[in-house]
Amino acid sequence: MYHDIQGENANIINAKRAKCWQRYREKKIQMVIIINNARGRGRRRDERSLLASLLAKSAT
Repeated sequence: MYHDIQGENANIINAKRAKCWQRYREKKIQMVIIINNARGRGRRRDERSLLASLLAKSAT
């Protein structure tokens, strides 16, 4: 009986750990995506401002 309970507790603990790991992984992935999006946006904005400044120079 005791051994059985111990086994169930171990399963519960492992399940909790697995859930925590899954959440951690998901959050990590979300962070990476957010960082990549921010970098991409930054690059695009730089390109746009460069084009705008070139157009402004060519216009004058």
